[in-house]
Amino acid sequence: MSADTVSVIIPTYRRLETLKRALAAVAVMEGPVTEVLVIVRKDDDADTYDWLVAHPDATPGLVVLPVFVPGQVQALNAGLDRAKGSYIAIFDDDAFPHKDWLTRLLVHFEQPDVGIAGGRDIVFEHEKPVPVTTVQYAGYRTFYGNLIGGHHRVVGPPRDVDSIKGCNLIIRADAIGTLRFDTRLLGKGVQMGNDSRFCDGISQGGWRIVLDPSAKVDHHAAVRAGHQRDHYSVRRCFEDTANFVAIAFCNLGLLGRVRYIAFRVLFGTRECPGFYFLAHGLLKRPKSLPSILWGGWRGFIAGYRLSRVLKQPAGEVRRCEYSKDGGVIDAAGISSKKNSGTFGTEHS
Repeated sequence: MSADTVSVIIPTYRRLETLKRALAAVAVMEGPVTEVLVIVRKDDDADTYDWLVAHPDATPGLVVLPVFVPGQVQALNAGLDRAKGSYIAIFDDDAFPHKDWLTRLLVHFEQPDVGIAGGRDIVFEHEKPVPVTTVQYAGYRTFYGNLIGGHHRVVGPPRDVDSIKGCNLIIRADAIGTLRFDTRLLGKGVQMGNDSRFCDGISQGGWRIVLDPSAKVDHHAAVRAGHQRDHYSVRRCFEDTANFVAIAFCNLGLLGRVRYIAFRVLFGTRECPGFYFLAHGLLKRPKSLPSILWGGWRGFIAGYRLSRVLKQPAGEVRRCEYSKDGGVIDAAGISSKKNSGTFGTEHS
């Protein structure tokens, strides 16, 4: 992997203190990092921009990239447009990679059909890891079409998945083509689901997505712009539900959509309660339940409409020329390599 180079992208907005810690972690991370692109709202986050300009040695290869359009998706796309590395790593500004994060994930790209890899985020509150019950599976779609997260709890060996959490992932630059994070997703600050939407685009090009829980970041989950984590406002419920429903519908056929709708009606989510989460909400947050129902189910309808728009992809991914066993695929669709010993899909 000696000829490879890595560009790091860190979008940031009004979280200067956590950004400083993220840059410090990237500075000591092992691996061939050649540039660190920090995307910042120069017009609306002058403190961060001024500090970055005044501290060009905050991390080796620092490049300050100002943007003037709000939204995480816009910032990520600005970074993709500028990145020069053969691999592109993306971190949230509150996610601090462990020293071996990059070297653990670069190994997976020795398999030529791997397009994205990512790791586990250890969630912190008040500078202490949040106790969690570990799980063996994360980042996969269920029989009902729901995308299961749990990347902060997952343990075990590397495995193929459907989606990687956007706070820590790395992309093969050659796989991207003109694909970008989807600007049509709803949301003022954070466009929820933008990471899974991008992963869908990469996998539709025939590339594999690998989750390796041994590659870790410390995720000191900070306040999100336009998105309070524990506040279920009408707008949040509307936007989050619309995005996740639209992305799910883009991945499902007719029968899959029927199963998905049935699950949503019977169980639902906190942002869009079905019967189960309706009972849960009556116990946990009865005063805000009417606004959650109003926002969530309006978002469900909006998500169905948005899915028709998202059927047109957000760019053209470069097609993978390799089969899952690492062999080149010929014109007849037959692989030139068999029984390579690469790991297959565990749960997707």
